[in-house]
Amino acid sequence: MFRYLDNPNGSANDIAGITNERGNVVGLMPHPEHNVEALTAPTVDGLRFFESALRFLTR
Repeated sequence: MFRYLDNPNGSANDIAGITNERGNVVGLMPHPEHNVEALTAPTVDGLRFFESALRFLTR
């Protein structure tokens, strides 16, 4: 389970995302795809999520 540090939307228990037991299914509320390009977003914080997934898939 992923939790917000500073809950921007008031979700119960600060829940930002969930996974199944195997970790191969993920549901996220923060929409990291919105923050992957400096031209279109205030930060590129979401890029780390996708880089991590890519590292996992290519190992």
